Amino acid sequence: MRPSVLILSNQFPPVNGTGARRPYYLARQLADEGHRVSVLSTSAVESQAWLPDVTGIAVHTASKKSVQRDTNALQRALARAHERLDSYPGHGPLRLLADLILPEGHLDRWDTLPHEVETLVGKHDIVLATCPSWYHFRLAAQLAKRWGAMFIADYRDPWTVHIGSVSMGSLTNYGTGLAGRLRTWKMRRAERKWPGQAFAITAATGPFLENALRATGVERGLMVHGGFDPSLLPVPHFRNDKFTLVYTGRLYDGQDWGTVLDAIDILRASAPDLDQVFRLDFHGAVSADSALLQRLKDAGRVNGVIQFLPRSGREDALMAQQHADALLNVSMDLNNGWLPVKFLEYLGAGRPIILCVKSNDLTVDVVQRTRTGTVTTNATELAELLTTRLNEWRTGAEWRIDPDRAELNRFNYAYQMRIWTAKLREWFMEFQQKGAS
Repeated sequence: MRPSVLILSNQFPPVNGTGARRPYYLARQLADEGHRVSVLSTSAVESQAWLPDVTGIAVHTASKKSVQRDTNALQRALARAHERLDSYPGHGPLRLLADLILPEGHLDRWDTLPHEVETLVGKHDIVLATCPSWYHFRLAAQLAKRWGAMFIADYRDPWTVHIGSVSMGSLTNYGTGLAGRLRTWKMRRAERKWPGQAFAITAATGPFLENALRATGVERGLMVHGGFDPSLLPVPHFRNDKFTLVYTGRLYDGQDWGTVLDAIDILRASAPDLDQVFRLDFHGAVSADSALLQRLKDAGRVNGVIQFLPRSGREDALMAQQHADALLNVSMDLNNGWLPVKFLEYLGAGRPIILCVKSNDLTVDVVQRTRTGTVTTNATELAELLTTRLNEWRTGAEWRIDPDRAELNRFNYAYQMRIWTAKLREWFMEFQQKGAS
């Protein structure tokens, strides 16, 4: 009989977020292979619901609260004071105290106790927490100990930084000065304590895995990245009214958007009618960096080619990718350990990908292996590429790619999830043998 699996994840369908993709496709593959699968995720209202097939997957939800019952009386008092005074000037010292004394992710953790999870989902043989959010590792470790289950810690992002290539702005930076050093110290201790109890680590990229193994001291590991859904076949391409370059989803503070804007300025100088024949569409753009969003919107008002379109459902976003003349991916500055979910979904759209990079990161290797796009390293190269393709478009020609299908198939979810589920069963046999001995 195959082991039962409980997956803890902050996002899961119907939530339409990139964080929901990895746990869903894992759960889907496990259920299809005959495992009993349960998922515990966050209660959420989703305006653009993603409704894939969840047959055979028992999906449960938990609510987030800023004050949780697994903390002591002093911690709860501190959490209430922190929440009440959060908007007041001079709140910094209290915020630091809360970050150091309260559990990780204290502002919006699940208020769910291990015995309540057991009542809700029953005992499972494997507990797999996919993070962020980092407090799931704590709950997974507690459940695994309570049930004698195998604990797997899955990293979609790095928690603390131990190799430079995984660092990225606000996602891995806990502040500057003494406060930043204290927060980092707290997080490093928590990472060693909770995912450090895992039987094995899985991670979305090789550098993420190496970083997590160093952080936790765990010896077993597997890199299993995301990908595209092979069941969603590209539709026939039709001619757009303008050459359309598409970017979907979140923008990050580590991306070099200055290069993109400079390239557009070069294009405008050589093509006075650029706003009549070219556009750069941002679909559902959000960012923690409000100044970056405003900068791009201001540039769009000047150059007339940048458009911001509202967030849409997953199918509509994928359709926008498939209808594009080309897809834009802007890599992180000096962060070559990242392989964005959006970029991997681009691979399944059947359209050329333009990489804007400053270093030879993982996306460059993937594009070159799959023959799905072109790499540019500065504004001049990007402008020259767009000029060439725009001139071809003016003549009625379509920019097409001829992918290496064997390499491309390595980057679909079905292929990656089969690797993952087979490894989970192999590890579980080893886990049982160790328990028996």
